[in-house]
Amino acid sequence: MRIPLLLGISGLLLVPTARALTYAEFVECVSAGGQGTECQLNAGTYPVSKTISVGRSNFAIEGTIVNGARATTLERAPGFKGPLIQDAAKAGSTLKSITIRDLTINGNRAQNGLAYSNYSPEVSIFAVDGLLIVNSAFNNSPSIGLALYGAGTANVVVNSCTFTDPVIYGLWSDATGDNSNITYLDCAKERFVNNVIVSNSQFQNAGEPAILGEMTNVQIMDNVFTNNHSRSIPFDDDGGQIDLTVCTQNAVIFNNTFQNGSASPNGHVADGIELHGTNIALINNTVKNNTGGGINMDGVQNIFIANWNPDTGNFANAHSGIEIAHSSTTFRPTEWLTVDDAYATGNDQWGIWSDTSNTTPTQPVNHLTVENTCLSSDELGPTYLKNLGSDVTLKSNQTSGCAPK
Repeated sequence: MRIPLLLGISGLLLVPTARALTYAEFVECVSAGGQGTECQLNAGTYPVSKTISVGRSNFAIEGTIVNGARATTLERAPGFKGPLIQDAAKAGSTLKSITIRDLTINGNRAQNGLAYSNYSPEVSIFAVDGLLIVNSAFNNSPSIGLALYGAGTANVVVNSCTFTDPVIYGLWSDATGDNSNITYLDCAKERFVNNVIVSNSQFQNAGEPAILGEMTNVQIMDNVFTNNHSRSIPFDDDGGQIDLTVCTQNAVIFNNTFQNGSASPNGHVADGIELHGTNIALINNTVKNNTGGGINMDGVQNIFIANWNPDTGNFANAHSGIEIAHSSTTFRPTEWLTVDDAYATGNDQWGIWSDTSNTTPTQPVNHLTVENTCLSSDELGPTYLKNLGSDVTLKSNQTSGCAPK
C-alpha cells in the first residue's frame, strides 16, 4: 500500500491578508456574498450565538497570529446549540478549495452542560471538495469538535491541529442520515467522505474515540493520541482511542502514538486502535499503556501490521497487544490478516489473542499470517489462538529476548 507524502499542503497556504476584520465583517466575508481570497478575523475571543455560514469557494478563513501564537477564538455562547461554523452550499452543489487556519474553536462545555445530543458539532462540513484545516484547535466541545459528512466532502487535510476534551469525538465522519444500524452489506449504498489525511496533530481526553470514522482512502499519520475513550458515559462501552468503523476502506495508520488510555469512571477500558473496516495498513505505530488492548480488530479483512521501526510496537497494554475477534453474525468475516515484523511485547495478557468462537454459527479466522514478529514477555504467553480456520501461517516468531528498542 503506497503512502503518499504531504507535498501539497504548503501550496494550499495563502499569503495572509493585509487587514484583519471585525466579527461582523468576517461573517459577511465568508458568506455567499463575500469577496476576496482571505477572511481574517482580528485577535480576540468571540462568542458565537448564530452559525457562521460559509457560502463560497476558493478562499481562506483565518484567525490572527500574535507573537507566534493563535490569538483568535470562536467560542460557543452559553445555551447555543448549533454549529459554530457550517458550509452552506446551494442544494446539489459543492464548495471547493476552502482553508481554515490559525483559529481556536472552543465549545465552552463548562457553560453548555446539556446531554451531548443537544449540540451540533463545533464545525460541520457537508459538501466541500478540497478542505485544508491547519494550525487550529478544537477544544471543550459539548459534543463533537469537527464533523465531516459524506454529502460531497472530499480531499480533506487536517494538519498540525489539536483536539482536546470533547464529550464524545474530536473528529467524526459518516454518510448523511441515520446509519446507526449499518452493516458491511450496506456500505456500497452509501456515500462517504473520500481522501482524508489527518497528520501531525494532537488528540487528548475525548470521552469516546478521538476519531470515529466511516471514510474511504484515509491516512492517519504522525499524530499523538493520549487518554481518549476516557469517559465513555454516553455509550457505556469499551473501545479504541480511534475507531475506523465498518465501511472504512483503504486506510493507512502510520507512525502514530496511542498512549495512556485510562479506564472510564463507569469501568470501561480504552484500547489503542479499534478497527472494523477493510484494506488497512498499520505501520510503525506505538501503542502503549492502554487499559484495554493495543490493536483490537473485529469484522475486518485485508489487514497488515508491521513495526519496521524497532522503536515502535504494541506494549505494556493491560489486555493483549493484538486482538482478533468476530463477535457478531452481522459483521463481515474476519480474515486475510498479516502480522509481519511487528512487536507485541510486555502486555498484561497475550502478545496476540484471537477467539472467534462466540457466535453461532462460529466464524473461523482464515488466511492469518504471523511471522518474524517479537512476542516476548507477555504475562499469559505469546499467543492465544482459538477457532482458526484454513491457510494459517505461524513462523519465525521470537518469544523471548526481544522488545522494542
